[in-house]
Amino acid sequence: MIKVTKNICFAIAIGVSLLTAGAAKAGDKECLIIDDKCPIECKDFKICDIFDKTTLYKNEENCLIQSVKFQGRYHGQYEHIDVDGPRYADGDYWRHRRFRVGTKIVFLNDFTFSTNWNIGGSDGFGTNANNNHDTFNSIEDMSITWKPSDLDPLVSIQVGKVKNKIMREESVSSNSIKTLERSHFVNTYNAQRPWGAEVGLKLGGLKHYFGLWSNSFDQEVQPVPGGNAFRNDAGQNWARWDHGVIGTYRTSYEFNDCTEAHFNYMYTDVSSYGDIANAGDIEAGGSAEHIFSLGTVTESGRFELLTDLLFAANVDNTPGRSGAGQGNENPFGEKDAWGVVILPSYKLGCCERLEIVGRYQYGSFVNDEDPYDNVDNKVGNTNNSDWMKDLHGFYAGLNYYICGDNLKVMAGVEYLTGESVDAANIAAGAADYDATAFSFAVRSKW
Repeated sequence: MIKVTKNICFAIAIGVSLLTAGAAKAGDKECLIIDDKCPIECKDFKICDIFDKTTLYKNEENCLIQSVKFQGRYHGQYEHIDVDGPRYADGDYWRHRRFRVGTKIVFLNDFTFSTNWNIGGSDGFGTNANNNHDTFNSIEDMSITWKPSDLDPLVSIQVGKVKNKIMREESVSSNSIKTLERSHFVNTYNAQRPWGAEVGLKLGGLKHYFGLWSNSFDQEVQPVPGGNAFRNDAGQNWARWDHGVIGTYRTSYEFNDCTEAHFNYMYTDVSSYGDIANAGDIEAGGSAEHIFSLGTVTESGRFELLTDLLFAANVDNTPGRSGAGQGNENPFGEKDAWGVVILPSYKLGCCERLEIVGRYQYGSFVNDEDPYDNVDNKVGNTNNSDWMKDLHGFYAGLNYYICGDNLKVMAGVEYLTGESVDAANIAAGAADYDATAFSFAVRSKW
């Protein structure tokens, strides 16, 4: 098990962030980009033409409806994990990670309606299919966005069920993330896609986004053949406003043409989680009352770098909570948690189809149910989740873009090491946690 102090983690992250932000002189908006001339003509593969067929209608001269697009994604991946410890079981299988379909409509020039539905079924195919037997098992997102072109200082208004883009990794669509899964800190403390609204304003030369969201979803329990009950994720479709709220704030600043810094904050009324659990509903917010994110995104030619410094204050410890995608409650009394993500990538070859990716992640207190939640099974632990202290992760991967993000294959290996704080693990001599995960994925979006 690797012992690395928190101070070293944060010093590395801060140093990397400052180096990327300070790549240009103060006030200099230009950055160094290596522009290699390609000796061959890069042509798209014939199969890529199919992704041009998903726009069902387009007419920018129509003052009512400008475009209608069929959209969706399929993400499938093979996972194998080797885990050390007497209460852990290795595993491998193919997982239908995400399968969604939806539509996007641009109308009245400044308005966009967008929705995506998760697809599932009793055969185990689709997103969250083990929880429900419906073809359309839940709304992933549904919103109307208004972006007026000449109404300063208003930037945008978005209303509906959408992702809270608080942490840098979470803000990147799953269609475009460069690792197969996001870091443990993000998967532990992020919110689901709650219902609510966000207003964007341009003030003081910066764009500011203020959001207010529902803190819970209504849930249904329905019978299935055989007399058993299952949790119907379709019940998560609709908001309940009687269990507190979520508040968010986002802003960003351009250091130069290559690097942008982001500061984001999310408040969650975790005091209402007990009432939500007692009502049999699902919480929509994060796993801590306050979450802060200070990150940078750098794009310089073929090189990209994402960094994030993360802090969660007043970690929730509500007994019996079902979790906003994070699994079980925190019974260990931890109040705060820190996290670091450093994710560089570089595209090889003049056609830039092959990409090498690395990532270092650290979480001072995280739940290891994600991202390998269905693989790192704990022998004798039916909850299939575990809280870890000082979890470090080292990822290396290759991505090959057949048709950009429309069709690509990904392969990666990640080594994870940390310390379990579960009493049963400690009693079984499995306090030290070491795991190596191997993954291969096919990702497609349209």
